[in-house]
Amino acid sequence: QKSAKPLFSPEQVQNLEQIGILLGLSDSQLQEIILDIATQTIKKKQYSTGLLHCRKLMNDGNENAWRLCLLLAEADSLDDLPARLEMASFALQFCSVESLPTILEVHKDLQQRLAFLQLTKDKSLLSKAVNEAEKKSSEKKHHVRRNLLLLLGKAKKSLRERSSGTAQHALMGPINKLLLSLICSADFPSSS
Repeated sequence: QKSAKPLFSPEQVQNLEQIGILLGLSDSQLQEIILDIATQTIKKKQYSTGLLHCRKLMNDGNENAWRLCLLLAEADSLDDLPARLEMASFALQFCSVESLPTILEVHKDLQQRLAFLQLTKDKSLLSKAVNEAEKKSSEKKHHVRRNLLLLLGKAKKSLRERSSGTAQHALMGPINKLLLSLICSADFPSSS
């Protein structure tokens, strides 16, 4: 929906201001020109450029820019929610009493959307952290299990080489049971 070339880029507006100053225009006349340019830019749905113009008007203290800021705050095609909330906040400061309920509703809606996005982002980050921790825990369990299997195998071999038949048989049963339990399950055997 955005046009390829903005009606007036910020640089062009700055050049117009310089020309206006050279022609002896007053600050209020220059502000009115910028307000008109910003209005046309927003009407043409060139929201990014419109944001730049509105921010300039805001920085210059132009209280009449609140209507344009409201238009930007309400523009669902403008994906920049923080910028839209910034515009709604400015509009709240300088709007007419009659417009206050509408702007408060827009402001509240934008705050809720931003909170939801943050919550979704936080939930996603939390989910990733949990998955990573589970993966590391699983890898650690696997590593410990593998090391236990190796140690039990070595103990079994050593027992065969050094023990007599009766002692060897008495100790091999529990070792074999533990080995079988480790081999057959992904988790450690419960100690009962």
